Amino acid sequence: MSERTLDPDIHYALALKWNMLKRKELPGLSLEDFVYAVVHGIWKDKVPVHASEAVDKIFKIKAEDVIANLTRLALTEGATMNMNEIDDLLGRNEL
Repeated sequence: MSERTLDPDIHYALALKWNMLKRKELPGLSLEDFVYAVVHGIWKDKVPVHASEAVDKIFKIKAEDVIANLTRLALTEGATMNMNEIDDLLGRNEL
């Protein structure tokens, strides 16, 4: 599933939940990272079928869920990168 194929109501719920998490627990969390954690991490095996179900699940997400999924996704993606890609990511190849 792609973030672009999400129902507008789901996008709105994601934005609201992100704002709540950002204000209270995760001030450095970007909306892009939050949506990525939900779509590719929390919902990777079972995407909600109905918007109402998705909205309910979104508002039950905890900060720990987001951090755990972003960590797992970073480790998984980092394991497939070569050293040049990692250097680019860290800004070491900008000289």
